[in-house]
Amino acid sequence: MKNFPIVLFLFLLLVSCNNGGAQKSTERKHDGVVGTFQSGAYTVADEAYFKEQWEAALHKNGVHSPLAAFAILKTTTTGDAVRDCYMLTAKTKDNNTMVASLLVKQGNNLYFDKKNHISTICAGRCAHGCNPVAIVKKYKVQLVCLNCADCVKTEVDMDFY
Repeated sequence: MKNFPIVLFLFLLLVSCNNGGAQKSTERKHDGVVGTFQSGAYTVADEAYFKEQWEAALHKNGVHSPLAAFAILKTTTTGDAVRDCYMLTAKTKDNNTMVASLLVKQGNNLYFDKKNHISTICAGRCAHGCNPVAIVKKYKVQLVCLNCADCVKTEVDMDFY
């Protein structure tokens, strides 16, 4: 009975050493910076990561065209207030769908808005594109899709943090 605590300690030590290097999840998380502003241009930090995440969301919503043309856009809101707004966007290769998420600029870095995990999918065959635009309603910035006959808006929660 005197050896029981020692044996238990050695067993727990052995188990913890064997599991120490194993990762609990293979899910890749984003480190925070979505993009940067340098030399007058915006650059997306990890386009491959966002492409993978957004394409999975598109597939769940019936869109199977791959994403291309990632960009960080600076735009101006409409609605209850007019102010600068930033968003990460990507368009599908067939030009029928665009995905966007709001960003927050701090210095020369851009981050996802932690208060708003929503990515907006605008899908349709509009003549000028079914594109997201930023509006302010009741002091909150949100993305809507441009009006056209068949433009459909879908919101997906994309908690990149």
